[in-house]
Amino acid sequence: WAEARPVLERAVQLDANNAEAWMVLANVCRKLGDTAQASAAYEKSIALNPHQPEALLGNARLLLQQGNYEASRQAWHDAMTAAGQSDSGRSGQREMTLTMGRDLMDLGRLQDALTCFDLALRMMPNDMKEARAAVLVEAAACVLGQGDRERGEQWLAQAENSEKLDT
Repeated sequence: WAEARPVLERAVQLDANNAEAWMVLANVCRKLGDTAQASAAYEKSIALNPHQPEALLGNARLLLQQGNYEASRQAWHDAMTAAGQSDSGRSGQREMTLTMGRDLMDLGRLQDALTCFDLALRMMPNDMKEARAAVLVEAAACVLGQGDRERGEQWLAQAENSEKLDT
């Protein structure tokens, strides 16, 4: 990521109105831990294109990383709205929900992560058996992490049943 940053900084210098370049720079800065620069770049990207789901989601992830849960929730809602109005539609919303669930799980916010996984499962078509199984395993990890062995085993059994249906 460090090698990409100067290239992206040069790109936004050459075309300061390129919302996509600002968003990619923001993502790189977030991954490098430069939250101040990431925040500024997300703000610029969103100002240039307020309906860009990826920038809105990146901003939500940054706010979550910073511990600003309420602002992150609002930014995630904005990203979901934008994705629903974009070409990616429901599948984009589902992927954003999974991304937030994984980030919440990494931060130890297991109940919030489980809520995201449950929502993603409800958005997922029944014919996506393998993907459903993978999300069910992630949900099982959340409840097992909360010390609820019985529920965790139930989620794992659902994942196993989902995989069997695919064969």
